[in-house]
Amino acid sequence: MASKYLHHENIKFASLFPANVSDANRRFATVDIAPATDYAGEDAVVCFALYEKFRPELDANEKLKNLYEMCDRPLMPILVDMERNGVLVNRGGLQNLSSVFHAQLENLQREIWDLAGHEFNIASPKQLGTVLFDELKLPENKKRSTDADALNALAEEHPIIEKILNWRSISKLAGTYADALPKQIATDGRIHTTYMQTSTNTGRLSSRDPNLQNIPIRTELGTEIRRCFVAPAGRVLISVDYSQIQLRLLADVAHIKTFCDTFNSGADIHEQTARKIFNIDADTPVSKSQRRAAKTVNFSIIYGISSFGLAAQLGVARDEAKKIIDAYMAGLPEIKKYIDDTKKFAIDNAYVYTPWGRRIELPEIKNSRLRQYAIRAAINAPIQGFEADLMRYAMVKIANDIVRPNADKIKMILQVHDEIIFECDASAADTFAAQIKSTMENITKLSVPLVAESVIGDKWDK
Repeated sequence: MASKYLHHENIKFASLFPANVSDANRRFATVDIAPATDYAGEDAVVCFALYEKFRPELDANEKLKNLYEMCDRPLMPILVDMERNGVLVNRGGLQNLSSVFHAQLENLQREIWDLAGHEFNIASPKQLGTVLFDELKLPENKKRSTDADALNALAEEHPIIEKILNWRSISKLAGTYADALPKQIATDGRIHTTYMQTSTNTGRLSSRDPNLQNIPIRTELGTEIRRCFVAPAGRVLISVDYSQIQLRLLADVAHIKTFCDTFNSGADIHEQTARKIFNIDADTPVSKSQRRAAKTVNFSIIYGISSFGLAAQLGVARDEAKKIIDAYMAGLPEIKKYIDDTKKFAIDNAYVYTPWGRRIELPEIKNSRLRQYAIRAAINAPIQGFEADLMRYAMVKIANDIVRPNADKIKMILQVHDEIIFECDASAADTFAAQIKSTMENITKLSVPLVAESVIGDKWDK
């Protein structure tokens, strides 16, 4: 605590917040200075003791030390700047969207009740299970589950299922974003999320108050939420994200020749995969459904998807889904080897590494009840963790080389998974977008090219 406050017996912490912090975030009333200073002192002492314990271990591991010095430590002040910058939000747009969402929810609720024959609490798993399994006589799963996977498996059984899934999706967006975000707008008109650097196992950043990481990307409703994040007058937003990054990293890490050849030639990875798993020759066109199936398998296989899960996603029989997975593995043997090797290492050690040395702990793999879940996580963890490492390093490079030397013209304001969002002067947007894209694409040398795509506009829209 600064010395100018030490003569006070009590400090009103709310008065110390900058003016742009919303009333919703001024959570403290009056706090006694003595316990506050005791806490702050103990916090500093414990942190230094931990530093003295762990620094020698870090110095002994050159790969991990480089990762810390190159990515993790320099990222901290960048995240602080991003939190302070915040992102401008269209309050009226969110409020209008909230009204639209709630109108849609009311319509869906009436339709669901009509199909059920009576009113019930759609949000109650017990009441929903009674309607679906006892009254409508839909096929039961062992636990009478009504979670998303269970409902997707019943999608063809009754029209009520699609409406329930839509109701859930809109309800979540309304409650988490359209209703909640206006309450978290500070007096400067911006939302200032808090980034957490160490809360995920794979190294991905997360955020809270509010959580901006889970806004759906590939749905129209999610897009409507994103469009409420805007640029002030005279400025624009630049969104730059990696294209198909996890597949590119898988190609590199698992040395998948077919993938590497496809990415290096600039061909369509999903079309090439479809030709493999459906045995389509070069002269025969790939159908939309075949490409969609290949795309689903490509993005799902490193999450350990089962034939049951793939069948639900593609809307095909389970034996057909199994044939697709078997053909995929037979046509891409390097993936099967990567999965088998990663499983064995994870089971033997209860952790895996990213190529840059980040260690991802998997203690659940020693628990027989959780082992299958942990094994599925282990398969994807080195890829997702590598993506997180690259993103952290890219943010550091962009901040040092582009943003800080031009602080009056551009600032980094958001990071969501494989995407970084900037706010900048409209007149300089094309130049900055090209520089950022180049930095992200050349952040490291792999056996396949990294590709980034940029979008410039007055709102966060993809």
